[in-house]
Amino acid sequence: MDKTKTLATFNIERDIWDEFKAKCASSHKTATQELLSFVLGYIGRSEPIQTDTGKRINIDDAIKTYLEANLDELVSKMVDEKVGLLLEK
Repeated sequence: MDKTKTLATFNIERDIWDEFKAKCASSHKTATQELLSFVLGYIGRSEPIQTDTGKRINIDDAIKTYLEANLDELVSKMVDEKVGLLLEK
């Protein structure tokens, strides 16, 4: 066994675990992959994720790129909507 790893165990209701494993399987992932992804994200060490097309992306980088490209337009649209609502009153 890899000495840099540890076995983590926890108690969970059987029906919840079964539903989780089924959802993982439908996404072509293992429960271990999904739980590790959650833990890494929770502690701020997100790892690349695999998209439906098989391409691996880092979600933090993807969000940053999207916001850099679209933030001005998104904010402008939201401000226009709010101003419109205020003018209707």
